[in-house]
Amino acid sequence: MNQPIAIVISGFLIAAGIYCSTPRYEILTVPSSTNPAVWKLDRMNGDVSLCATSSGKDTESGCSAKMKQF
Repeated sequence: MNQPIAIVISGFLIAAGIYCSTPRYEILTVPSSTNPAVWKLDRMNGDVSLCATSSGKDTESGCSAKMKQF
């Protein structure tokens, strides 16, 4: 009876390890000759933030301060 419990517990540990190792944020660059932009996508809850544009307008403060404008 100990072997099935060990298999179930190891399955949960593997699933938790995969969940914790995936990055939460994804940076999406939209190259365009007229209006390039950088978006930050939160994979946990689906929030999208506009991080950088060529004009520097309408960007959100939720993005990293290290991110440079175009």
